[in-house]
Amino acid sequence: MMFFREIVFFCIVGFAISTPISKRQAEQSSEAFSCEGRSPGMYSDPKNCSMYYECVLGHPVYHRACAPGGPVFDEQDHMCDWPENVPPPCGTQRMVTEAPEPFTCDDKAPGLYADLLNCSMYWECVVGHPAYNRPCAPDGLVFNTLLGVCDWPYNVVGTCGTKSSRSRRDVTEESGDESTDETMNEVFSCEDRSPGMYSDPKNCSMYYECVLGHPVYHRACAPGGPVFDEQDHMCDWPENVPPPCGTQRMVTEAPEPFTCDDKAPGLYADLLNCSMYWECVVGHPAYNRPCAPDGLVFNTLLGVCDWPYNVVGTCGTKHETRDMDMMDDTFLTDSGNETDDIGSGDETTDEPIEVFSCDGRAEGLYSDPADCSMYYQCVVGHPLYHRPCAPGGTVFDEEDQICDWPENVAPPCGTEMTRPPFTCLGKVPGSYTDPDDCAKYYQCVAGHADPIHRDCPAGGLVFDAELMICNWPTAVMAPCGYKRE
Repeated sequence: MMFFREIVFFCIVGFAISTPISKRQAEQSSEAFSCEGRSPGMYSDPKNCSMYYECVLGHPVYHRACAPGGPVFDEQDHMCDWPENVPPPCGTQRMVTEAPEPFTCDDKAPGLYADLLNCSMYWECVVGHPAYNRPCAPDGLVFNTLLGVCDWPYNVVGTCGTKSSRSRRDVTEESGDESTDETMNEVFSCEDRSPGMYSDPKNCSMYYECVLGHPVYHRACAPGGPVFDEQDHMCDWPENVPPPCGTQRMVTEAPEPFTCDDKAPGLYADLLNCSMYWECVVGHPAYNRPCAPDGLVFNTLLGVCDWPYNVVGTCGTKHETRDMDMMDDTFLTDSGNETDDIGSGDETTDEPIEVFSCDGRAEGLYSDPADCSMYYQCVVGHPLYHRPCAPGGTVFDEEDQICDWPENVAPPCGTEMTRPPFTCLGKVPGSYTDPDDCAKYYQCVAGHADPIHRDCPAGGLVFDAELMICNWPTAVMAPCGYKRE
């Protein structure tokens, strides 16, 4: 491409084998980036197209990666997207090279019209006057072509906005549920709300994140149709989310009353209440008991009360991972303890469940010690969120601070093998890949066993093993680049 022909850096490098940015590179990147003077929100990592920062109260709270597979961060829309939908330098989206015809009010009725060259401007046509090009106010508004008014981007569908074409009103009309104007016109506020994620009352595919009483971010679910699940605090497919945003069918008929008839002595789940369980004892009726302390739910698999992040299914937040396959079969055999102290942990495990705390920790992401597929986010000494990695088997990487496939993550959660230090012994002079960092490479010089560790120029370049130059990721084959066969 002509775009890349002008940017040729002859840095002889090898081919890296892992896309995730290394901890060392993240530290270098964070030295250059600053949240000072920036409003809360997401900002592109100037050194890596597939990474972005999130600023809160003047601090870079998180340094996050886009999902694996090639998406890059779009500075304009503040979201990760495919390179073909993102303008250069990170994307390959073709920009308009020919200006459209000048706007004119000829043959147009009086009113407001979109400015195709500027989302924050609009044209006004008045009888007997030329076209007026006016700005939206206050700053941050864009022109909503559908309503003919200036509006917030999260209310606008299309290139100028972030709203999904699937709205809460659309979903409720499909499901037959009534949606009141009061709900649709509700103004969201974080006042008196605890830190966490809350549904956008006007858009099923959007949600707010509250920190210290303020709506720090207004985020969209990933493209493709997912909606925000208020109950599980995550984006999911509509069929897995209850109305009004989803289409999940709720149980309309109460199940049969629980009875211990034909059941062996032991503990059984209460299908109507996750925090309760039934106990069957020989010669006694069924006892309906609560889990203790507050917050525990019944783990049907283990037959004990447990924390939700250890429980798979509707009552818990844990995803089925390889941890389930490695579980000792002895945990699955005996659930017939005749005790009222269920949930205390004294009779069900040799070691107490570790309670995670953000006290004394810097702001950022931390692995859940009880579940490889979960992680905590600490802000100002508090665990704001307890989040799962994406479904499908990914686990949290403590070193790189992202969710990734187990083969790319070091034990105990992953299976990645530790590599020995790079050496030039037995190698011909030349350049070789840094397997831990796509933006670095090793250079071997005749007569020296120790390599020279070099960097590609700043700005997001990675080594192109095919051309033997540092290049933009969009022109480089995977895993270091986003180019496809």
